[in-house]
Amino acid sequence: MLNAILTAVKALQSAVRRAGVAKLYGLAGNTNSTGDDQKKLDVLSDELFINMLKSSYTTCVLASEEDEDIIIVEKEKRGKFLILLFSVLY
Repeated sequence: MLNAILTAVKALQSAVRRAGVAKLYGLAGNTNSTGDDQKKLDVLSDELFINMLKSSYTTCVLASEEDEDIIIVEKEKRGKFLILLFSVLY
């Protein structure tokens, strides 16, 4: 699981470095489950972490602030951990 998180962090770090060129700043045009406006980097981060954790064979359920529903990992790739994804802005 830690390898999956590390890979997602590295991919996100790369995206943040080129965010200006790739036009990843600003709003994505949607709202998340709490009613906040989603930012493009929030959506990308959420997708990266979910995809990496689902394919790590360590998780069974994922819940994210960006999604209304919980994500159940396919039976063949299921592990024993439940992961909650949320962002904290200061």
